[in-house]
Amino acid sequence: MVYDSSVVQAGYNKELYENSHEFYRALNRVSKIIIDYPIALAASAATLPIIGATAILIKLESYGPVFYIPTRIGEDCKPIKVRKLRSMVHGGREMLNGKMLDGYESSGAYLRDKETFITRIGKVLRKYSLDEMPQFWDVLLGRMSLVGPRALHPLEVKNLPPEALERFSCPAGITGNWQISNRSGPEERTMLDINYARRYNNEWIIPYDLEIVFKTVLYVLFGKNH
Repeated sequence: MVYDSSVVQAGYNKELYENSHEFYRALNRVSKIIIDYPIALAASAATLPIIGATAILIKLESYGPVFYIPTRIGEDCKPIKVRKLRSMVHGGREMLNGKMLDGYESSGAYLRDKETFITRIGKVLRKYSLDEMPQFWDVLLGRMSLVGPRALHPLEVKNLPPEALERFSCPAGITGNWQISNRSGPEERTMLDINYARRYNNEWIIPYDLEIVFKTVLYVLFGKNH
């Protein structure tokens, strides 16, 4: 899919920053770099063996690349590339749109619903958010932060109401309040993202970020009830 950034950015209003405190925005930008890079570097090293082992399982189970690298929308409504371990059959996204379904039917591998597009290893990866481990590399590349609103699919952004675009006034993140909650609907997610953006723009965000990182570790290790 070709992404036209002008379409989304036309609806993004820089005046959203008028309600922010420039001191805190500058402080948080620098603080995030200082905190994010060491944690992301350590996490990248720690997860590299897991990613390597998972890559072998992905290749053994299904044809296609190990990584899925979609375009998502991050800070200031700008497009970014994010890395994920592939959790669906190769071309699964396109098949959900009906573009490749005929080919799979003719090969005798008819897939009846979207759940069947997710591989067995993919279900495990998604359950514990392990498919997002390569995004630590994106943090090191400066594309996103450890904590922040989730980077959205371009089509999701185009369907957002104007007031929801405030969520893009801070860096996108690997994890956030929505990821450690019960992952409720889009309205609740948007509310959580806007609340985070307002905190980022008006207070020192690092203590809150570290709290979310700690809760994320607990969520991955023990599930949402811990």
